[in-house]
Amino acid sequence: MPSDRLFEDIVRGLRTGSLDDGTFEKIAVRIANSMGVRVLHMPGGQDAGYDGAIVDAEGGRLPGALVAMLQDDGLSNLRKNLKTHSTMFPEAAKTAFFATTRRKTTRRKQNLTVAAQQMGYMLLGIAAESDVAEYLYYHPESCFELLGFRGVPSALSPLPPRRRQHWDVELVGRDEASRRLRQLKTDAMLVGIPGSGKTSLLSHAAEEGLAGC
Repeated sequence: MPSDRLFEDIVRGLRTGSLDDGTFEKIAVRIANSMGVRVLHMPGGQDAGYDGAIVDAEGGRLPGALVAMLQDDGLSNLRKNLKTHSTMFPEAAKTAFFATTRRKTTRRKQNLTVAAQQMGYMLLGIAAESDVAEYLYYHPESCFELLGFRGVPSALSPLPPRRRQHWDVELVGRDEASRRLRQLKTDAMLVGIPGSGKTSLLSHAAEEGLAGC
């Protein structure tokens, strides 16, 4: 994840700022779309279990639900929204996307997925604090809408804009590659098969560069 001043300010704003539910719902829709889940904003749709509607449901049924929330208890809110959605629209697609400004561990994300499955729903994605912060980092206008400030990402960004999730893990067995990257004086291209760790390697190299600035 980015680690410069702007990113830190965004995370601090998500944790301590007075955020507007309606604004976050709109941004949650944009985040879902950036992650490949087509969602339309449905203002005032909370009573029907809709904060947004997943529009690519199969079979022409009513769309699935976006659940966007600022509160701490994500599990109970997810269950509440899905129950309302299922009751009011029994023929609707049993798909959902969950977005929150709160931090969610891997276990808590798994709990959300299991809870949705137990209610007959497929959770197409989860956007938690780190995902929201990263989206705002690369989208200054959305950042201004939600937090009231905008900034420009560092030119030496640890991560490129992307759809897939990045896991911040320690590099193992890449000492030589890291050393060669640090010693580079010119442009270079890093190549490798998908999943070989190119993004993680460059991310750690960028983090080291930012720390030395």
